[in-house]
Amino acid sequence: AKSAGSRARSVRYNLRAGRHALRDHLPGEAQTCLLQAEALVAQDDKPTRLDISMDLGDARMDLGDYDGALASFQTALHVAWQLRHRTRGADALVRLGRAESMAGRYDFAFRHFEAALRLYEEQNEPGGVADVCLQMGKVYWLKGRHGEALQSYRKSERTYQELKNNRGLGDVVDAIASLHYDRGDLAQAEKFYRRAIKLKNAIDDPQGVAAGLCNLGAAWLHQGKTEKAVTAWKEGLELASLMGNTSLQAAISGNLGEAYMQLEQLEDAADCFDNALAWAEVGGGPRTLAGVRLNRAAVLMKREMWPEAVAELELAQSVCEELNIPRVMGQLERMTGELFSAKHSSDPDATHDRHLKRAAEHYRESITYFIEAGCNLEAASTHERLAETLESAGKDEDAKRERETAIELRAAHGESAEPQNDERLIDLDAVVRPNE
Repeated sequence: AKSAGSRARSVRYNLRAGRHALRDHLPGEAQTCLLQAEALVAQDDKPTRLDISMDLGDARMDLGDYDGALASFQTALHVAWQLRHRTRGADALVRLGRAESMAGRYDFAFRHFEAALRLYEEQNEPGGVADVCLQMGKVYWLKGRHGEALQSYRKSERTYQELKNNRGLGDVVDAIASLHYDRGDLAQAEKFYRRAIKLKNAIDDPQGVAAGLCNLGAAWLHQGKTEKAVTAWKEGLELASLMGNTSLQAAISGNLGEAYMQLEQLEDAADCFDNALAWAEVGGGPRTLAGVRLNRAAVLMKREMWPEAVAELELAQSVCEELNIPRVMGQLERMTGELFSAKHSSDPDATHDRHLKRAAEHYRESITYFIEAGCNLEAASTHERLAETLESAGKDEDAKRERETAIELRAAHGESAEPQNDERLIDLDAVVRPNE
């Protein structure tokens, strides 16, 4: 079409091809087609330019190119305002918020979501309202504001049910599962993650299935079902690799490395973390990158490569401090505590009590962050690590109290614990089934 001199036909062809590639979960091919369309579209053809920019941003999001996605969505927003199209403007704002969130800029993301919510409500667009509430809930969750996250999820879930939107329901069920996970109710988290995967599978959403397997594996790992977690993550990694989703590849490969660490397979763990780092640096986002660097530090500690472990922790620290999210800071402090604990254990004379003191300080700081983030499961695990450190220091009574606190945290939202009415999570049985 291009050689024949019809730029307009060439634009339409590339736009259609790009959309087909997006639907087939081939973001690399989609980006190629959409870039060609963008280069050829007439400057005054604003509706088509808007469509191209929105789709190109979606392709870049799937590829983990968040800065590129931001540029595309900014163009889409500018053109939507020129066309006085408020709903499309809201669509662009939601996408801008998602890109900012993936890049770790949560305050910017939230402002975009708030602006989009106002526009959707003005235009009476319930589907848009549901999408924004889900995204706002995720930001609340990351910041440890679980009550507000749950309110947003509830509003989103009700609307998705009314619209019979199973894609949206799959997203919100997955988000609710993560609340259960943080509370330490792993059986409920597993149940919700499984349902989310079924919903995603029913609508042929391999990216959603891969993300669900990533999360389900974490629930299994913390229940001691390591082999099941490894199987889930290998399947999820294969799906993510087929789509070229570097963000998911980094996250799942990092999780696999953690499982191999538990199995004392350090070489396999190190390979996974190296792969995860390569993917995270391409498009994994800062939160994934921080986790990968912390895990690489853990392998180096196991090998007693202290200078290298410290260097890796310093790289992780710069990312964590820029994010400034309580749960991420908790992970940083706990791994720093692990460094001092490992140094003490490596000393054949075990005379370095200062290492135990420093380890205990970092574990306590970690617990403070995890409690602020509402991460009871992580806090309980860290109380147990603190107890082991105190026992090594001969402080048995203090260690006993830490273990008792860990037990209380784990029991607070366990299978036998019934949440209060104002905390009750969304009822899975009310969710629309794929065949309804």
